[in-house]
Amino acid sequence: MLKNQKVLQNQVDTISIATDSNNLTLLLKLNQPIRDSKALECTFFVYPYSQNMDHTSFNILPYEEYVGDVDAGRRSTYQKLEPTASKLFGVFLGLLLIIIFGIYNPNELYSLQNLIAVLGAYTLGKEMWDDLDKWLIDSTKTWNIRWRGSQYFYVKEDFGTIQRFWKLARVKRNGQPTILPVWLDFMTHSNAKTVEAYFEKKTISQYPENSLVQFGSVSINQENLRDFEKDGAMFGFKLSLKEQFWLGDITYEIFQSVDKNEYGAVDKKGIWCPQAILYRKVWNLGRIKIYLLKEIVNDFRLVNLG
Repeated sequence: MLKNQKVLQNQVDTISIATDSNNLTLLLKLNQPIRDSKALECTFFVYPYSQNMDHTSFNILPYEEYVGDVDAGRRSTYQKLEPTASKLFGVFLGLLLIIIFGIYNPNELYSLQNLIAVLGAYTLGKEMWDDLDKWLIDSTKTWNIRWRGSQYFYVKEDFGTIQRFWKLARVKRNGQPTILPVWLDFMTHSNAKTVEAYFEKKTISQYPENSLVQFGSVSINQENLRDFEKDGAMFGFKLSLKEQFWLGDITYEIFQSVDKNEYGAVDKKGIWCPQAILYRKVWNLGRIKIYLLKEIVNDFRLVNLG
């Protein structure tokens, strides 16, 4: 079982950023707590400071390529993850209406009118869920018990045996092992980009303890490299180590950002805390998120600039 102290003691220099010309390689050390967790979530963003740079000035690879292929309608390593919550809510309302008809008007249960009513309840339920979902997210965003939105919009396809050959090819291409998440989201903002990734235990456990694996890279356009080197950027990281609980799971969340050449975290008041991390312990019940612990831990380096 993961413990607070054990999780934190083993997370020093878990993430490394290796720079080679205009390419920054993101490396993850698979320490014991990460290997012991049932899954690992990793969120990171890149935000350049130069006024001459925007989201077109750099690429986060390979995620940007995969998502671009999917959005363009091409076959890719990933495919879009279809939302199911609204459909399930529609089915629930439809079944509820069938039960009501069965109790109060069983002789007319299979009439055309009732079947149309059930279909209408299903359709209405899907529409209602979208509004209810948004309301729950907005209403609870400042609470200790929150309703969170759908986090992932792409799922990795299984191409069978051929994937083992691709895995070897990626090692030869990148010079080191590379891991890919099973679930993924990629967001483009006006001046930044964000990746949210969910890695399964079987992906992580195939490598020895403390192995260094690549989980992404940032490629700066050559014409923007001088501005990037001059003004710098913020790299933000969040590691979430998941532990199975009797109901739902417990997640240990560790946040740290690199501000140019300094590392630190932002507290709940938005104040920069140098050489610190933000640490949270969360109980997840489906899409319900309950915060059990939030604190700033000083003198802690999660991210190594290499």
